[in-house]
Amino acid sequence: MALQQAHEPSSPSTQEAHTVSSTNLSDLQKESLSASLPLSGMEASTSSSSAEWRPQRQEYLIMLTIAFISLVVALDATILVSVLPTLAVDLHGYAEEAFWAGTSYLLSSAVFQPFIADLSDIFGRQQLIQSSLVFFTTGSIICARAGSFPVLLAGRCVKGIGGGGIITMGQVVFADIVPLRQRAKWFALVLVAWALGRTFLPTSMVKTC
Repeated sequence: MALQQAHEPSSPSTQEAHTVSSTNLSDLQKESLSASLPLSGMEASTSSSSAEWRPQRQEYLIMLTIAFISLVVALDATILVSVLPTLAVDLHGYAEEAFWAGTSYLLSSAVFQPFIADLSDIFGRQQLIQSSLVFFTTGSIICARAGSFPVLLAGRCVKGIGGGGIITMGQVVFADIVPLRQRAKWFALVLVAWALGRTFLPTSMVKTC
C-alpha cells in the first residue's frame, strides 16, 4: 500500500503550481536581461562618443567666436569702472546717476537672460545671438553719443539686453555642440577670454562706456 502511494503521480494542482512558478521565474529573468542590455549599450555608446569627440573646423570657429564676443562683454565692465568719475563730471551728473550707470546694465542683463534662452528654442540659436550683438552694438553707440545721464542710462539698458543675450547664448551654444564630459575642457576658452577682459584695460576706449 505504501509503495502504491509512493508511485502515484502528483496531483494536477501540484503540477500546475510548479509550472506557474517556473514560468514566472523565467519571465523575470528575461525581463531583467532585456532591461539591462539596452542600458549597458547606451552607457557604452555615450562614454565612447564623449571620449572620441573632437571639434571640427566649424565647431572651432564657433567656440572662438563666442570667446571673442565674451571678451568684448568683459571689457565693457572693466572700462566702465575706470571712467565713471569722468562720466559724472562731463555729463554733470550726481553720484546716484553714476551708480545707476552700472546697475542698469546688470539689471537688464539679468532680467532678459532666461527670456532670450527660451526664445532661442523657438527662433534658433543663430538668430538670437545675432540679435544680442545688435542690441549690444546699438547700446554702445547710444552710450558713446550720450549728452546726458538719462540718455546714457537708456543706452546702458539696451546694452545690458545684448550683453545678457551674449552670455546666455554662449553657454547654450556650447551645451549644444560640446558633449557634457568634454564641456569643462573646451569652455575654458571662454573663461580665458573673460579673464583677459577683466584684467586688461584699453586706454584708447576711455571715452566709451
